[in-house]
Amino acid sequence: MIHYDIYLIWAKDADGKILRYYGHTENFIVRKGRHVAKYNEWIRHGKSDKVGDTHATRAVFVMEHDWQMIKVDEIEIKDKTELWKVRKLEGKYQMENECVNAHVAGRTHVEASRIYVQNNREKCNAACARYRKEHDAERKAKAAEKVECDVCGATVSRAALNRHKKRAVCKPPA
Repeated sequence: MIHYDIYLIWAKDADGKILRYYGHTENFIVRKGRHVAKYNEWIRHGKSDKVGDTHATRAVFVMEHDWQMIKVDEIEIKDKTELWKVRKLEGKYQMENECVNAHVAGRTHVEASRIYVQNNREKCNAACARYRKEHDAERKAKAAEKVECDVCGATVSRAALNRHKKRAVCKPPA
């Protein structure tokens, strides 16, 4: 069995707002040290604290303020193939509490994409409309392309192939 801790790093910013970062680790003490080391590396390399800098989100708030790192939960798994259970538990804490984590742990790419589209509906619709407009001729040419039905051997347009297969005239040759 492998033991994992779900941890919370929290600090108050200058305005008194509580900033939270959730993570998971096998070794709590080593992980705490790695957060400090990553922050020092970030400073050494002169990285900015702009939004989008992968180290800035967790390192700046952790070290620029009076911070604490505490265990909030623990979980045992059989082996590394069950690491998804750890990530799901971490993600549960991230979704239930306001935090600075850039990504929700345990969320699949499909789930993240679906949520992105829901939150950015107008932007996605505009991108799709722009694509359709820019590729209109190609789309029409492909739809009009003649293909052979794999069931009955008839020649139909690509756009009408599924409808053709549902009709009674589309039967396998006897």
